[in-house]
Amino acid sequence: MQFTFEPAGQSCFVTEVTPSSSMRCEIPVATDVVLDGLKTLLRNPQQRELAIDKIMFDRLRDGLRLNVGSFTYTFKYVHLFPMVMDT
Repeated sequence: MQFTFEPAGQSCFVTEVTPSSSMRCEIPVATDVVLDGLKTLLRNPQQRELAIDKIMFDRLRDGLRLNVGSFTYTFKYVHLFPMVMDT
């Protein structure tokens, strides 16, 4: 599985590609805001959730979940750590 963020002005798109499918969804905040939210939860293991503007993150057993309206996406820790370390 591979996921990427594509900047789009004041919003961004998260794209996930697997061998059998692909998904793309718009997030109504900039890429930097999403990455900062993910990093904040990773740095603070006692914090369970974080709301930023129109999005919300919460902690799961195996990753962090992003909630945007009716869209929900889970970033598994195994994929999240390498991406966050690159930024």
